[in-house]
Amino acid sequence: MSIDVVDASDLFLSRLANVSDPEQKRKIIGKTFIDVFRSSKKIGDAKFLAQGNTLSRCN
Repeated sequence: MSIDVVDASDLFLSRLANVSDPEQKRKIIGKTFIDVFRSSKKIGDAKFLAQGNTLSRCN
């Protein structure tokens, strides 16, 4: 299986800037995810769609 990665972190962060309501954030993330998937040149005949993030904690 090959995995293609699209880094849309800047787009997500810009759309979420100054948004504090969790429900509004959820909707923005969902819409942005679909927008990125649809506009990606890499999707071709993709059969699966996955979303992920990394969480780092500094102690």
